[in-house]
Formats: sequence, C-alpha cells, structure tokens
Amino acid sequence: FVFGGCHISDVFNDLWTLDLSQPKPKWRELRVSGTPPAPRVGHAAVALGDRIVFSGGRGSPTVGASGTYATADQGLATMQGLTFFEGGFAMLDVSRRRWMPIQHPIRGAVADPKKDAGGDVVMADAGGIAAPPTTLDAVWEHRTGHVMVPAKDGLLVIGGLAYNGEFQNDVQHIKVF
Repeated sequence: FVFGGCHISDVFNDLWTLDLSQPKPKWRELRVSGTPPAPRVGHAAVALGDRIVFSGGRGSPTVGASGTYATADQGLATMQGLTFFEGGFAMLDVSRRRWMPIQHPIRGAVADPKKDAGGDVVMADAGGIAAPPTTLDAVWEHRTGHVMVPAKDGLLVIGGLAYNGEFQNDVQHIKVF
C-alpha cells in the first residue's frame, strides 16, 4: 500500500496497492469508503493487524485537515512550501476497505475509549482536539520524516522534524486498542 506523496507542486491523498501475486506486478488505485486523511508527504505508516496507521507529514491545509503551521523562519520545516504539519493518526481498515476517523491519542490508559460507527474500539482519543497538544499526557504528533514501528499494545513514534524546525530525539509509545 502507498498513500499520498507529492510531485513538483501537487500533494496527494490517493491510495495505491501493488499486486505482487502476478508474474508482472501491477499498481492499481484502491477505492475505499470513509473520508481519507488530508494530502501529505513525509508521513509515517505502520501495519497493525488488518489496519494501517498513518501519522504526521506535511502538506497544504485542506478541508478536514488538522495540524499546525510552520513559520517562514524555520528553515527545513518550510521546505517545498509545504508548511502545514498534519496532526492526528489516520487509520485504514484494510479488511473493511474504509478509512476510520482521525484520532488524536493520549498517553496511558483511557477510561472511555472511542468507537467507530461499526462499534469497534479504534484508538485512544483526546476529545478530537485539532490544535497541538498542551498537556504532558498528550502525544506530540505534528512532525514529518519520523518512524513508526509496532510495539506492545500499540506503536512507537520515533524522531522526525517538528513544525518548529527542530529535529526530534524522542520515542513516544502510543497506545491503540
């Protein structure tokens, strides 16, 4: 699966799959239900069971995007003119072929986990906030060029470039259900 990316001045939020089961592999655009994440480049993705989690990246603000702007004096954070750092974690349910709502997780246990329209628990949610987290328990997610890997009970977000132009040297454990 490949999601998003850019070419010269365009940023995308399309979804493609590569079929390797044939003698001649073939790309095809995958159409799924739900609202896709905003167009972006420099995001991270990781497969957790039959779901793929996407986080961060840079783009241009579009309807439904949540995140924060880099400012002009922040060098690397403004490269390619893509100054909007995406927030939240998007999740693609591969088996149901649908996008789930963008989540803004918090660290630690959640007393009232959020559920999607199908009744599935999707991810710890901090009340759907779209602004950068301000509490110590919030996940700092507005970054690009970071890495995500599966971990016990969730995933790890490692490093990257923050919207303020500073390279991150942190590891965050994000709990997912």
